[in-house]
Amino acid sequence: MTNEGLKNTRENKTGVFFLIFLLFLNSKSLQFSEKRSITDVIHKRTRGTTMRLTDPQNKILKMMYDVILDPSLTTMERVLFVKTKNEIEFGRTFETEVTALLKELNHIPNSKRTTHFRQELSKVFPFSAF
Repeated sequence: MTNEGLKNTRENKTGVFFLIFLLFLNSKSLQFSEKRSITDVIHKRTRGTTMRLTDPQNKILKMMYDVILDPSLTTMERVLFVKTKNEIEFGRTFETEVTALLKELNHIPNSKRTTHFRQELSKVFPFSAF
């Protein structure tokens, strides 16, 4: 394995660990005795909130969940996506948060998954900020 491949493997493992740690801290109902997948924890959090999102916004949020769970994502990308998802779930303005995410993603190298997300985002919800 090359140094670059080894670095990417470590970064992805660190990113997955960081995501699990964030989910653990943010999920008050998660206990050590419960066995749940990351997806179950994410979906349980959104079911209990009072978000009022449109269908296109819900579709984008679902795409964000898929991006967050992708192992090829860099740690920085994952942190930005999780931060945006949490802000939306806690009631912040959807368009403002997604626009901030896109601006922050412009300053870092994007993986193929993030590039694909941006393309799909422009198809699903084309507002002027994109």
